[in-house]
Amino acid sequence: MHEEILKRLAAIEDTISKLPIAGIGHNNPPEAIEPLPLSGREVEEIRNYIAVVKAQPAAPAQLPTDVGLAATRQKFFAQKILD
Repeated sequence: MHEEILKRLAAIEDTISKLPIAGIGHNNPPEAIEPLPLSGREVEEIRNYIAVVKAQPAAPAQLPTDVGLAATRQKFFAQKILD
């Protein structure tokens, strides 16, 4: 199961690396503005939670409560992207 979680985290990392991030200073002409699914702060939060989960051993000695929070927040962000 641990390997499957790591594969899924890699897929999430790949996906968020492809998301457009709002920024200032591009030289392109104005185009239709669509809301971005996540802010830069939210993408950074996702990356931080991925790091928390990746740092867990395959068989933790005790229930890792920080991983539960990471899972809850990742679900929130996933739904935000889907919406």
